[in-house]
Amino acid sequence: MKDAARSGISCLYGFGDFRLDPNRRRVFHDEETILLSPKALETLIVLVRNAGKILHRDELMKAVWPDTIVEDANLTVAISQLRKALGQQRDPDEFIQTIPRVGYRFAAEVRAIDLKSEPERTEAPSRNGEIAASSFPRREVHLQDGAIPVGPAPLGPRTRLPASSRRHKAVTLSLLALVFVGLLSYFFIAGRAKLPATSAEVKSMAILPFRTIGTKSDDDYLGLGLADALITRLGRMRELTIRPIGAVQKFAGGEKDPVELGRELGVEAVLEGIVQHDGEKLRVTARLIRVADGVALWSGKFDHRFTDIFAMQDSISEQVAEASALSLSRDERALLTKRYTDNVEAYRLYLKGRYFWNKRTQAGSEQSLKYFRLAIEADPTYAPAYAGLADAYAILVWQQNLSQNEFVPKAKAAAGKALEIDETIAEAHASLGFVKFWYDWDFAGAEIEYRRAIQLNPNYSTAHHWYGEFLVLTGRAKEGFQELTLAQQIDPLSLIINTDIGKMFFFTGQQDRAIDQLKKVIEMDPDFPIAHLFLAMAFEQKGNHQSAIAELEKHAQTAGGRTIFSAELGYVYGRCGRRDEALRIVEQLKTPAAATQPVPTYEIALVYAGLGEKKLAFEWLDRAKAEHDPFLIYVQTDPNFDSLRDDSELVTLLK
Repeated sequence: MKDAARSGISCLYGFGDFRLDPNRRRVFHDEETILLSPKALETLIVLVRNAGKILHRDELMKAVWPDTIVEDANLTVAISQLRKALGQQRDPDEFIQTIPRVGYRFAAEVRAIDLKSEPERTEAPSRNGEIAASSFPRREVHLQDGAIPVGPAPLGPRTRLPASSRRHKAVTLSLLALVFVGLLSYFFIAGRAKLPATSAEVKSMAILPFRTIGTKSDDDYLGLGLADALITRLGRMRELTIRPIGAVQKFAGGEKDPVELGRELGVEAVLEGIVQHDGEKLRVTARLIRVADGVALWSGKFDHRFTDIFAMQDSISEQVAEASALSLSRDERALLTKRYTDNVEAYRLYLKGRYFWNKRTQAGSEQSLKYFRLAIEADPTYAPAYAGLADAYAILVWQQNLSQNEFVPKAKAAAGKALEIDETIAEAHASLGFVKFWYDWDFAGAEIEYRRAIQLNPNYSTAHHWYGEFLVLTGRAKEGFQELTLAQQIDPLSLIINTDIGKMFFFTGQQDRAIDQLKKVIEMDPDFPIAHLFLAMAFEQKGNHQSAIAELEKHAQTAGGRTIFSAELGYVYGRCGRRDEALRIVEQLKTPAAATQPVPTYEIALVYAGLGEKKLAFEWLDRAKAEHDPFLIYVQTDPNFDSLRDDSELVTLLK
């Protein structure tokens, strides 16, 4: 490209079938406007103006992100977006050429057109609100390299219409305008139509853990904390489906393309950001990216003191909601900036507690207890920390076969305290519903709490998950699977939700569907113990004892050795004639590993059912009822007890 094209003269640049207008910041392909994020467009302008020249990565980044510290990955994302927008698939070097370990070069021939002599023209907006390519004239500019065709057809000289023609045209336009306004008014008054959705309208979103730059080791949770806060705030919006923190926390610290992550998470838009923490100063840059085409719908930069992190979260959540074209009620707008604590340390500790709780492991639950308690010490009025404490106690009773008499009252008290502080905590209502269902057998009370949790936060996947299980196990399978499907849609990558869908297939006698579902979970994570457990039981119901035993062995390995679920292995041994081995497992179960652990009565009854010992099975089921063993809830749907179905005593166990 000649110097004339590189000069300060206002000009268009042409390359291939594309035209670039740097002044109006537009890129066109034939008659269409190409949508690009602001930084991708700036990158293209720098490359085109230096066509044929190798630009080092540092040089490019300094030109596009002046006076800003950003990660190298930002440039990679911009280049990737440009290549997709330019259709650079067949020939990787057609436009933007990568120079390994150095930088990039714009390899295509660039043509220039001087617009200095062009008359002013009114620019018509295109379908998406950008300036249409047809607003540019097609003409030839003769530079030293010869004739260069650029843009659409030339406009002819302006010809003034006769007065009568002008009056006729004005009347026609006025009539058309009246007709349009009348139709628009009719449809809006009648309530039969809505304005078309804007190009920025978003119905589903994933908020990725913000990447941290230059932080200390104890700031590891800062980026995840910002994401969690925004998920909590925006998750209360009924128009918007937000992936929960458990779905995105595994991407913390990664550098995967956010558009690819958005597709993996099945959302329309992704919010990503970078956190820079230097002493008391905190800088956050964020952008909302549309997954369909990689276009940035919004971007912002925020500079605050670290102690003002909550004000920063308020600003980001409000601007993202606006950029997503959400129609928010007054109450929803208030929820966007609602804070449960102003104590940064309490919030950080709470975040760590949720991080470990979402692992759904024994070790994770124990760690979560520690951090929830510390968060409460830092702020005794922090309601979500009490809800987290309730969740941890409730889950630990299951995971470690702990005494209900000790831990269930603690779970109740923690959930109650959270609701005493703030009745609108959805997590606390869900926790209370969990306790009422599994430990109190108060089915009516549990349903009230689950439904209240969902009403308060429709995006809380755990509430839909637990309510779905409740419905299936109380004989309302159709409604239950609808709730479980909602939970899965909100959090499609959740191991526990996908596993429990397979588990509910097992309890409703759909063994083929159970096997297919649980195999998918194991593909997601081969070391998720409970998926192996219920896959084994589904295999056993199909008569495939060998596969069942193999899966139970994998369960024991991934769960860290002996668990109360070893009873399932005893059941299978009993069913396939390995009686002595089954009886050995019964004796092991009767001797808990720790004095604080109760005897797993339901599990012992299960082994006796596998051995065909009905009398002994019922003795232990009666004991399970007396001890309020939560596993007894399974008894009326558990296909492993089919051999006892002809006995009326089984039907009355929970009555």
